[in-house]
Amino acid sequence: MGYGKNGKTKTNALPRTGAASKVGKGRDKPKGGHRSAETINRLRLYNSKPIRNKKGTVVGGNFMMKDRAGDREITGETGRIAPDRRWFGNTRVVDPKQLDAFRQEMTEKVADPYSVVLKRKKVPMGLLREAAEREAPPSQALLEQEPFDQAFGSKSRRKRVKLDQLMLARTDQDPNEKEQESRTKGGRAEVMPNHDGDNESDAYSKLLKVATISHETYETRNNREGIVPWGRDSNLEQTEGENVDWRHEKKDDLFLKGQSKRIWGELWKVVDCSDVVLHVIDARNVPGTRCTMIERHIRDNAPHKHLVFVLNKIDLVPNWVAKRWMVS
Repeated sequence: MGYGKNGKTKTNALPRTGAASKVGKGRDKPKGGHRSAETINRLRLYNSKPIRNKKGTVVGGNFMMKDRAGDREITGETGRIAPDRRWFGNTRVVDPKQLDAFRQEMTEKVADPYSVVLKRKKVPMGLLREAAEREAPPSQALLEQEPFDQAFGSKSRRKRVKLDQLMLARTDQDPNEKEQESRTKGGRAEVMPNHDGDNESDAYSKLLKVATISHETYETRNNREGIVPWGRDSNLEQTEGENVDWRHEKKDDLFLKGQSKRIWGELWKVVDCSDVVLHVIDARNVPGTRCTMIERHIRDNAPHKHLVFVLNKIDLVPNWVAKRWMVS
């Protein structure tokens, strides 16, 4: 109890106010002119600054105290989770055999027009759809496998082009077209039809004629005047092209794991935050499992860090191999 400047007594009770900075204020304003509780809390967050001592340590503040969270005191009730066995138990676990039986029954019920599935949200219909997608033939339309929105636009999920559709053999080809075979004539691809068994001799004679023309064309170009001896093509074996140094085949995703920029960024974070770096090397392929870039980075930019090499799988190589790698 005290006296103010005007001689009035002071009380400990908070005065009733209609200030816009008070939560649960009782003052009425025109519609749309009052602040909401969320706005008031946000403004209080802006105005509440940490209190520091002379050393700069935070010793106070509405949102900086160790015993308060969100401007509310942390107590035994708010800081703990009530113990319950349900937190440690599995939910909606099903056996594989029961799942197969469920899929079979649901497939029959869904196909039956005289039956209705009640409580459809509680039934794991996603398991049925996933199984149907896995069993679907790979020759489905491209838009059914990957919609346009998932491949292009702001909602796209695809990072690189999928070549599954390009690598599939055509199953909808006309049977008459399948009987035709591609042959080579004069350095250009030409489609030659198959002949019946009675005309096999004519077919072989035509193939021989095409091969002879191609050989003569090559000899004429290779032996023409003006070509030096070391410029002639004396090696007729195929050294490049399909089935030699490249093939129409999709690269396995297994070899792309661990090569993304995100993983490399996480690796550099670990290296920068560590004082001791353990480099695990496979004894069966030491040059292939060493990361010389990390070693060079530590040697040039972080000489204070300790790099320890761990030689793994030494029980799968002879003793003399492990000893030589340990010495080197």
